[in-house]
Amino acid sequence: MQRSVGKPVPPVAPDVVVRGALHSDVEAVAGLWRQLFSLHAELDPVFTPAEDGHVHYRRWVRYHLDRPDSIVVVSEVAEEVVGYVLAIIQTLPPVLRYQRIGLISDAAVDERHRNLTIGRQLVAEVERRLQDRGVQRIELKSASANSQANHFWQEVCGYMEFAKVRAKIFDNGKDHESS
Repeated sequence: MQRSVGKPVPPVAPDVVVRGALHSDVEAVAGLWRQLFSLHAELDPVFTPAEDGHVHYRRWVRYHLDRPDSIVVVSEVAEEVVGYVLAIIQTLPPVLRYQRIGLISDAAVDERHRNLTIGRQLVAEVERRLQDRGVQRIELKSASANSQANHFWQEVCGYMEFAKVRAKIFDNGKDHESS
């Protein structure tokens, strides 16, 4: 009998619940955002959050919880929020084939719960909800220096690179470039 060869099956987190986010989840989501941006700031200083960035981020999440063109989902393990995805629906002018798009604005899984398929479950739920609302294409940005995230989006979730984002920062009269 031949043994099948393929990708190893990743471990799965026990009892993961993926659900729509509630206002009571905002603090946990903001904590995950801080964890994510702490990592990103280490990778590229352009991602260094403002001192009060977490305060504004909580406001941003609350705003999107109440919008019909936004989707915020969380994952729980043992009643603790350990991941989230925030997506926004946009309708573009009819110049391209796909006009109703979903933008995954933010996505994070607590570092203690990564590589357990939680991120994939979150993304699958957001994709389902976006498709249910007529979205034809989903886009996202990931930090160039975050190889783990780039692997996740491309290899695990099947998102392809189709554009490059460039930035030029003006800080105290000095030019700093980041890509």
